[in-house]
Amino acid sequence: MEFWERVGIDYAANELTILQILAKYELTKGEFDYAKGQLGWGRRKTPQVNRKLIIKRLFRLLDRMLSQLETEMTNTGEKEVTILGRLVQSMGKLIEIEAATNTEATPRQTKDMHNIRRKLVERIEDLKRN
Repeated sequence: MEFWERVGIDYAANELTILQILAKYELTKGEFDYAKGQLGWGRRKTPQVNRKLIIKRLFRLLDRMLSQLETEMTNTGEKEVTILGRLVQSMGKLIEIEAATNTEATPRQTKDMHNIRRKLVERIEDLKRN
């Protein structure tokens, strides 16, 4: 199979990013773009965005950020309170988005989201007292 044919198959399969294709075939961006134009490769179709998965990932990220902040926090100051406040705001927005877009949310999922938010609020209150 010809070199550019293999590159074209990988490009059309949409399983690798452009940067991964460039690295795999040791191409520069200019070489790739030139061949793409000469060979008539169209735009790749982008995969459908799954809002539900994105929201779940954001919740996990917020939970990890909270855990990391709690373990690394050596002193309680304005900076830590501000960070936690922003996390609470983000969590509130995510809960609103989740409630508006997810008609099949289970009570357990909703309870978990509110528990994480409650933990954040409690932590901020503890920091303000200390």
